[in-house]
Amino acid sequence: IFLWRCDSKKQNVHWVAWDKLKAPKEVGGAGVGSLWNLNLALLAKWWWKFKTSPQSLWAQIISGFHNTTNRPWYCFAKPKRSGVWSSIDKIKNRFWKMNIEVKEILNTHDGGLTWRSDYVMDGKFCVAKLRNRLDKAHHPVGDGEFWWLNSVPKKVTSFVWRAKQGRIPSAEALERRNIPVTSPMCGLCADQIVAAYHILTSCCMAKETLCMVLDWC
Repeated sequence: IFLWRCDSKKQNVHWVAWDKLKAPKEVGGAGVGSLWNLNLALLAKWWWKFKTSPQSLWAQIISGFHNTTNRPWYCFAKPKRSGVWSSIDKIKNRFWKMNIEVKEILNTHDGGLTWRSDYVMDGKFCVAKLRNRLDKAHHPVGDGEFWWLNSVPKKVTSFVWRAKQGRIPSAEALERRNIPVTSPMCGLCADQIVAAYHILTSCCMAKETLCMVLDWC
């Protein structure tokens, strides 16, 4: 879906804000997702692997170096240490800023003998599920869920999604972006501004077309 384009020779219109494209489909976005959140989810997966594979060589080395056995279970590294593993431990701060607790991602009720997570499916840590949770945390309020049906061509659903937000090149949308138009008024209805909703629903031509389609269906 090419809603954003880059051309050094001419300026293009960005019809939909990037944040709207990244937002989950459940809140009205396009579900493109955030690479930043994907990276956080991939790093959090290492927490799960570290706790559920304590006998592995790499886990024993990290545990010995950071003395994790004498620390609270949610502390994965020594404080004020540098290095890759310390950076993985510090992503807790990112989750806290999004009001996501570590125990939501990883938790134990028996002193560390067994571990559970809301993001484990069929015994495997699901990065996609956690990423979706992080995307939702960045977009708590939306326009409502939009159904991206697989049975409908992507070009059609993309157009309807954009039209629902008034993000198609109607006269009203072009004029709002300071792009010259001959007239913002509908040539058929005369007294109506050519906006997205008018083109598709309230214009007399649109109404006749919809009636013909419904009669045919």
